[in-house]
Parts: sequence; C-alpha cells; structure tokens
Amino acid sequence: MSIASAMSTAVSGLKSEAQALSTVANNLANSSTIGYKANSTRFISLVTTSYTDNVPSSGAGVTAVSRQNVAAQGGVSATSSSTDMAIDGNGFFVVSRKSSSAGTGTPTNPLYTRDGEFSVDDEGYLSLGNDYYLEGYTYSYNTSTGANVATGSVGALRVQDGKEKWKPTANLSLDANLPMSVWNKAKTTGVPSSITTSTTIYDTIGTSHTVTMTFTTDASASDQWDVSLTSSEPSLSFSTSYYTMLFSPTNGSLSQVNGSAVTAPITVSSNLVTATGTLPLTFDFTDLTQYDSGSTFKLTSLSQDGYPPSSYSGVTVSSDGVVTSTYGSGLTITIGQVALYNFANVNGLTVLSDGMYQESTTSGKALAGVSGDNGTGTIKSQALEASTTDTGTEFTKMIVAQQAYSAASQVISTSKTMFNDLVSAVR
Repeated sequence: MSIASAMSTAVSGLKSEAQALSTVANNLANSSTIGYKANSTRFISLVTTSYTDNVPSSGAGVTAVSRQNVAAQGGVSATSSSTDMAIDGNGFFVVSRKSSSAGTGTPTNPLYTRDGEFSVDDEGYLSLGNDYYLEGYTYSYNTSTGANVATGSVGALRVQDGKEKWKPTANLSLDANLPMSVWNKAKTTGVPSSITTSTTIYDTIGTSHTVTMTFTTDASASDQWDVSLTSSEPSLSFSTSYYTMLFSPTNGSLSQVNGSAVTAPITVSSNLVTATGTLPLTFDFTDLTQYDSGSTFKLTSLSQDGYPPSSYSGVTVSSDGVVTSTYGSGLTITIGQVALYNFANVNGLTVLSDGMYQESTTSGKALAGVSGDNGTGTIKSQALEASTTDTGTEFTKMIVAQQAYSAASQVISTSKTMFNDLVSAVR
C-alpha cells in the first residue's frame, strides 16, 4: 500500500467514525423520546484487490452504515393518562395525517408508530400530537335504540362529538317477595290487598317516564296475584298492561303467567306507547317470589338498563385495545378497537420524522390485526414505551469512536510527515 493509499484509508476511517458518532449523538438526543428505537453503526471493510495466488488482498479502508433495530422492546412504564398506550411485543399503532375530511375509511397513506402518547383533541378524536389520528375498528352507537355495533371498517377513533348521549330502556328486572300472609289475609277477609312499586325509564329521545307495577291479591286461585302496569302520564299506555301470576305453594317460586307454566328466566313483554313512538320493554320476574316473610313487601331491587341524557366525562382503553367512552350518567359506549399492524421485516420499514414508519418493499406488506392477534403484542393502557437508548452503552461507543477517529487522524498526520520526508530527499 502506498502512502497515498494509507491516507485514503485513514480518511475512510475518519468518515466512518464520524458516522458512528452521529448515530450515538442521535440515540442520546432521543433517550427520552417515547417509542424511539436506538440505531447502531455497522462497519464494512473495503478492498481494492482480492486474495489470489497467495497474494494478500489490498485494503481500501472502511465504510459505515446505520443499522435499525426497530424490533427492540422498550421498557413499559405506567402513567396517569387514560389515553396513553404502550405495545408490549410486536406491532405498531396505525395513524393517518389530519385533514379536513377526517373520520371514516381506511387511510390511503397510513403511517405506523410505537409512540402511544395519545390525547383527545378539540374535535373528540384520539390524536397523536396535532398531526395524526389514531386508527381503529370503529363502532356505531344509535341513541334511539341503544344499539352499539361494530361497523367492520377502519377509521379515526372519535371518543366524543360534543353531544349528549342516552340509552332507551329495554329491560326491567324485579327482585322482590310478595308476603304470603298478605294473600292469606285478603282471602280470609275477602278484601283484596295491593302492593305498589315504581321506577323511572327512558324513551327513544331520552325523556324520562315513571312506570308503576301494582300487585293485587286474587282469591280466584290459591297463591295468585294480578299485576298491572300503569303510568301517571295520561298520554302513555302499555300494549299489555295486565298479567295473572301464580306461585308454587311448596317453594314460593313463580310457576305460571297468564295460565301458562314458566321456567327461568321468566320474562313478559309490553310496548310502552309514547308521543314519540313505541318503546319495547321486557320485564324479568324470575326473582319474584311469594314467601311467608311477615306482612311487609320486600323489594330487593328494581333495575332498568336505560340512561338519561348526559355529557361525555372520560375514556378508557382495555388490554385488548377496546376504547370505551363514559358519560356522566354512567352510560358506557364502545367507540372501537385500536388496530395494530405488523410486518414480516420491521427493520425494513422506512423511518420518518415524528417517530413514524412507512411501509416499504423491504418491510413487506402491513398485516392488520388487534391486540394479541396475528403475531402482535398486547396493549397496555395508561402506560408508555420508553426509548431503547442505553446511555451507558452509547457513551462507551462514543469513547471507542473517539479513539478510532484520533488514530485515523494520526495516520494522516504520519503520512503527511512521510510525504514531506520524501520531498526533502528528492530535493
């Protein structure tokens, strides 16, 4: 190797170590960046002639390339934000750039990230910073029916639209005991006795109504009660408002409704006709009994599944990535399920700013899935994934790069001296 070749080789060393130092600097700068994956530097030797006929090859220096390690798992730590998410295992969140037409449909240019610092923006969408929407499998909620169903499509997850939400009542459940002594007394005296209980229900537009159930002793048959459904509002009526119930004399359970034998669960249906339409209601009387428990009507519970109109109050994310909005009344609505995408070669993804990755020919096609599905990891709610940068390791690499850079520069200095000696000898 000539002196000029030695200088050229040393220069390649300077460039390569500078590249290594640049990688170290970038890793250290991102040591606190959520979801950041530290890179490493790969050094590749160069030769000018190959080894043949026992003649050794002639070295031509070195080149350096940055090496991705996107598959590395960062540490997962808990946070206090309900919209923070971390992926424990493989996979990426899929996001789309914000635009004036955000919302439904699979994004045409999806981006992928491990940064789970999501928040609810001023339009109610789960967003990453001010630039990206979080995508997922969306659900649709109908306030008129209370139906909450998956749409089967991927879109931006919107946890609230600024409007009040409610749920119309569909089911009522009564857990109570009608005292046998009351029925016996009514039979003896010939004077019927009545027991009344009421509850509030909600119709298809969220308006509240009071429904009253009146239980009256019926001496026409042993252990028989008549049940009537009424409302204090004259404009309301029930399609079926009267039922005859017969109880077992041996165990006190409800055995017949309107003359027909029944088994648990015991339900009856009646439509509440309101000014705004018909509200189908199902009454569950499975836990209605007649025991000799004294002369007092014992009401354990009277529940219904409707909710009054109320405003959005918060959001939660489950371990399977299901996003649920909560309202002031206690109503919960499933918004969607966070989509996770995986790739055959994650280290082949194109790296972009903002912690984003883009599909490439090297990475392979994106494989759609959800938490724990299709080779993806699981979502940890109220948690974030830390940078994979290890400052101790990076400082060690920096020292090694510094020493190698210093040595290469010394080769150039020595080569310069040798050139000067050669010129002096010629003179």
